[in-house]
Amino acid sequence: MEAFLIVTRRSVSYLKQQIEKKRVFLNLVDFNYSWHNADKNIAMLCLFPRRVTSTKEQSRKVGEFLASIIARLIVSHFRDLIFQDLIKDHYFYFKQEEQRQIADLARRSFQRGIYCHQQKTVQIIIEGRLKEYLMSEGQHLNLEGFINFRLQDFQDELKKAVEVAVESYLMEKEYRELVRMLRYLLELEDPKIDLIHLLVDKWGQIWVADQQFIKIDPHKWEDFSMEDLDGYFDFEDLLISMLVSIAPRQVLVHQNVLPRYPRLVETIKMIFDQRAVFCPSCERCSQEPLYLVTRGDT
Repeated sequence: MEAFLIVTRRSVSYLKQQIEKKRVFLNLVDFNYSWHNADKNIAMLCLFPRRVTSTKEQSRKVGEFLASIIARLIVSHFRDLIFQDLIKDHYFYFKQEEQRQIADLARRSFQRGIYCHQQKTVQIIIEGRLKEYLMSEGQHLNLEGFINFRLQDFQDELKKAVEVAVESYLMEKEYRELVRMLRYLLELEDPKIDLIHLLVDKWGQIWVADQQFIKIDPHKWEDFSMEDLDGYFDFEDLLISMLVSIAPRQVLVHQNVLPRYPRLVETIKMIFDQRAVFCPSCERCSQEPLYLVTRGDT
């Protein structure tokens, strides 16, 4: 008689739900199951044949059944628990809310990464390893131990996702702090012009103009010191600094800017708030195409 014993500390409710859903299958293969608690933190699932004379084919089907359920459990539930553990162990200095945000970023990073289009494949690989273990090495499976020792490659990918998430979180935090500082500086500046237009030219570059649609060159703007921008290599940074320096009463963002420079538009909106206005559809916007090219001669 071959029985299966699954031991786990976590995701017990999910495992119980899946077993309960498959009671019909277990009845068909003539197997019973029972739950036991070794202590308040450890749950044990025991599956055993109803007859002493059970066949290897019955055991094989139950082993495959368990492998399928546990593989889904690992990919969907244990993944997030491992994220939480990694962040608590290696990035404990972040506040609890920050750790939660990093875990969300890690989940999205993981889903966009190598497993984005291969999640089902990963589940199949894990399921295959579980089958091999259950059918050849014994029917006693410690779930956490299996993940730690048999799924190192899976855990390595989760670690990479957390590292990417931490880097993204810090960059976003730095960005928001910069926006906060620029908003403060903007409040200190007296408006030097009523209106500035932002458009995109046919080469995909930002075009800055005054209220008469006369192009403004930041290098020639008399109230804007280029000497204060030593080390600036990004035109978007230069543009933001220029806009804050001259503090227009209104920044009119025309329709062809957002598709080409979404991050820049977001930053302008965050800094200038109600001063930033999106063009509903002026005569110029209705006549000009939405230039999306980066460079070109068209």
